[in-house]
Amino acid sequence: MPSFAIDIAMAALYLHFVAAHYAVFAVTHGWQVGLVVAQETMLVGLFLARRPVKTMSLEIGDWLSAGVGTFGPLLLHPTGANAVATAMQMAGLCVSMASLASLRRSFGIVAAWRKTMTSGMYSVVRHPQYAGHHLLLVGYLLASPSVWNAVCVSLTIGALWLRIMAEENVLLEASAEYRDYAVRVPWRVVPGVL
Repeated sequence: MPSFAIDIAMAALYLHFVAAHYAVFAVTHGWQVGLVVAQETMLVGLFLARRPVKTMSLEIGDWLSAGVGTFGPLLLHPTGANAVATAMQMAGLCVSMASLASLRRSFGIVAAWRKTMTSGMYSVVRHPQYAGHHLLLVGYLLASPSVWNAVCVSLTIGALWLRIMAEENVLLEASAEYRDYAVRVPWRVVPGVL
C-alpha cells in the first residue's frame, strides 16, 4: 500500500477518535477531554503532513510492538479518578503534545528515520513522546486500578520499550547525526535516570 494511502487511513482513524472525544467534551466541557481532542487533532495533521520515510524497520516484532504500544491503551477500562492520578495523566498528555510539536513532520508509529530531531523536547531526552506515554499510563492505572488495567498498562509499557529499542537500532544505523546526538543526549526517557 502506498505511503500516502496509509497516512490518509491513519488520519481518518484518528479523526474518528477526535469525533468521539469531542462528543464527550461537548457534554462535559472537561479540560482533560479537551486536551485529548487537541492531541488527537495534532495527530491527524501530523499523519497528513509527515515526511517520507528514508528507512524503516521491516521486522515483524517492531511492527507488533508499534501496534501494541500505540493501540494497547484502547483496551483500558476507566473505574475512577483522583487528583494525583489526573495530574499525572494531564502532565503525560502535555509532555506528549510538546513532543509531537517538537517532532513535527517526522512523526511515525513504526521504527523509521525521516529526519533526526534534536531540538525542543528532544534536547532533553531522546524519546520524550514515550516519557509522556509512561506518565499517562501510570496515572491512568492509579486512577483506575484493576488487574485488567495493570496487564494492559504493563504490556503497553513493555511494547513502548521495544519500540524505543527498535527506533534506536534504525536511527543509529541510518544517521551519523543521530549517533552524535545520542552521545550528547544520553537519556532515553527520564533525564538523569534512563
